[in-house]
Amino acid sequence: MLTYLLVRGVLWLINFLALGGFARALSRSFGLTTGIWYLLFQNSQFHIMYYASRTLPNMFALPISMHTPCTVLILHSVFFFVYLFTNDQ
Repeated sequence: MLTYLLVRGVLWLINFLALGGFARALSRSFGLTTGIWYLLFQNSQFHIMYYASRTLPNMFALPISMHTPCTVLILHSVFFFVYLFTNDQ
């Protein structure tokens, strides 16, 4: 039983960090207000917080699937910044 609780705690932490990383990527790309609103909406939804520590396949996939949008958002903001300051027009 203790091992199961430990696994659920680690899974919750990983999912929590993945959602926080996505909020950070949103803040970096679209401003702090967008990241704060995302966190408010995400935390107000019962099912994400309830299932975050459950050992279900979709909760194991959540951190993996959140990695791609974070990378795209961060790269989009970097490329836009470079384009903005290197465009000659």
